Amino acid sequence: MAEALLAVLEGPPPETTVILLASGTGRIARLAKRVTELGGRTDVAPPREWEEQRWLALVADEFRRHGRRADRAAAAAVLGHAGLDVSTVAEKVAQVAAAAPPGPVAAAHVDAVVVGHGSRGSFAVADAMCERNPAQALELLRGVLEAGDDPVMVLGALAYRLRSLVAVAGGIEGKTVGLNISPGQARRLQGIRRGFGPGELTAAYAELARADREIKGGELPAVLVLERAVVTVATKG
Repeated sequence: MAEALLAVLEGPPPETTVILLASGTGRIARLAKRVTELGGRTDVAPPREWEEQRWLALVADEFRRHGRRADRAAAAAVLGHAGLDVSTVAEKVAQVAAAAPPGPVAAAHVDAVVVGHGSRGSFAVADAMCERNPAQALELLRGVLEAGDDPVMVLGALAYRLRSLVAVAGGIEGKTVGLNISPGQARRLQGIRRGFGPGELTAAYAELARADREIKGGELPAVLVLERAVVTVATKG
């Protein structure tokens, strides 16, 4: 199989992007080396959902591979359209790199070429919500739902992030309450906590609890319930 892949990599059509995913590294060292020699990139693993800086760097690297330079806003726009899927990111960057006018690529160039919203993941929605950015939170939520994520699972991610925020605010060790909070996340959440005034974390908890009841037993569409909850929590009192 590796020999066949090497043959494909030696002469693919110029507009083709070849993406290979391996479950291990023990027997593909030669293939990975050849990919690099042919101008490709090898990554041990894609960034995790919450590693925004690494995702932005990945997009910027992809533009450089096409001989283009993109600013931070353009990279963020690509992620907004492509979501957190490496192959989709590569596809969208290739489209923009080919169509954008000479010079640095800006967000407007991305939006002019690429349509639709990609799923950035439920935790990206949760982060925007907790950062009190209702417009971004709503845009990300629609991307997640358009990608087919279950509203109940999305709500679970929102609740998990809010519980993490409450735990950090209260100085509680995450593991004691079933949460996995890294030191880096804890520092970030401490900064986010300052965006909530007196009583607002309690009100946010109550809003998500109400959304949970309505999604599971109410009459309103789950999408509407989620949108209302996200915007309510994200909007400063």
